[in-house]
Amino acid sequence: MRALLMEFAVATHFTVRGNRVRWPELEPNEPELKDATFDFLIEDLGDNGLEVECKSVSHDKGRSIHRTTAFSLYEVLRRELNAFAYSLKTGLVVVVTVPGSVPGSPSEQDALAKRVHRQLVLGQSETFDDGLRISITDCEVQRLGDVELRTDSEDARAIVDDITGTRNRSVLVMGRHGVGALLLILQNSKDDGLLSAVFDTAKKAARSQLSGARPALILLGFEGVEAEQLACLAQQDEDPTQAPSAARLAVSQFLSGDGREHVVGVGLLSRNRLRARGSGCFDSGGATYYFENESSPLWLPVFKGLFRA
Repeated sequence: MRALLMEFAVATHFTVRGNRVRWPELEPNEPELKDATFDFLIEDLGDNGLEVECKSVSHDKGRSIHRTTAFSLYEVLRRELNAFAYSLKTGLVVVVTVPGSVPGSPSEQDALAKRVHRQLVLGQSETFDDGLRISITDCEVQRLGDVELRTDSEDARAIVDDITGTRNRSVLVMGRHGVGALLLILQNSKDDGLLSAVFDTAKKAARSQLSGARPALILLGFEGVEAEQLACLAQQDEDPTQAPSAARLAVSQFLSGDGREHVVGVGLLSRNRLRARGSGCFDSGGATYYFENESSPLWLPVFKGLFRA
């Protein structure tokens, strides 16, 4: 449903612009759309239309540990470590790095939780023969400040990333506010590859779902990225004193690849949050970072600024 909602949101955007949207599934016998495998066609953009392919990127895309698995293990760890965390009068950061797949059975998860508990009691980091690493470091409780850590807010994320030395990981926080805290992070020794996984999907779409005969647009909707975060990426890329973002580098590499000359643009879309704008009117509240490929032989000036407000 997330992918379908994204298609509807993008189609609505073009409809509001005054463009005509046609769906291959609704007109399978029309010559212009027969055997088409892209999502929809913007009929009145370009000489013979603009093909659009949308890809929705879940929280778990490219992650070696999926959220549901992590949450299940965090609940086991919470039960095992709750009393220990409540007794703390300082801050501790525990990073548990598993060498392969996360234990899935209840007995295996209980065993892992007890190993973490034992190292906390000993107060020692340890790398075990089976590849499991448990790293324990001190942190100042005051650094947590007054930020509500039970949310997925940018403030909470920035503070946790800074304290733990990790980036964009799920974190279990326990203890007493202003007294002591235990921050526990579960990760895999295999690096997450969000952008590589996303653009592998985009490459397949460019090759097998777009016709190659018309100019085309690929849109990637990130469920885990807020509009403000996407705007910050764009601001970084517009600043000549800063290094280009990983997203910009990935898009540039994608557009310069062989067999993708028909792709005239790539759009990165943030998560949408519906907001009322009056009686019966709503705004998705999302943002789009649009990259134009003017070097494409199918490029036309009409493709410029397609997502400009």
